[in-house]
Order: sequence, then C-alpha cells, then structure tokens
Amino acid sequence: MIRRVLVLACLALPFAGCKAKPTEPAPAPSASVAPAAVTATAATTGTDIPTEEDFEQEALDQVNAQNLEAQLAKLEADIGP
Repeated sequence: MIRRVLVLACLALPFAGCKAKPTEPAPAPSASVAPAAVTATAATTGTDIPTEEDFEQEALDQVNAQNLEAQLAKLEADIGP
C-alpha cells in the first residue's frame, strides 16, 4: 500500500512543476548596459585563453626531479587548506 502511494507520488511529481506558463520575453538591455557588454566581449575575443599546453614548457623548465618536493610544497602553500 505504501509502495503504491510512493510510486504514484513519484510519477505525479514531474507534472506538478509544469503548471507555470511562459511569460513575455525579458526586455532588451538598456543603452547604458550594452556598451559594457560589447567591450567585455571584444576584450575576450581579441586574445586567446591560456591552456595547459601554453604552460607545459615553463613547468618542465622549472620542475625537475631534484626540486619536485619543494615545488609541490610551494603549490600546496599557494592553494591553502
């Protein structure tokens, strides 16, 4: 009996949240907001985002078998607890 009630409740749950009808679309941003958004977009598209490959050679030059433990301790201290 309880199992049936739980199964029916689980089946009815997805339909309970679907009663809201979509409203009007959000208004267009004002003119004062648009230039900042365009500037931010232009700034991010002008340069490449650094990736792992960009820092690989630098890491190979800085970290070696002799200073591995010291570099690891330095990274852990930078990250914090």
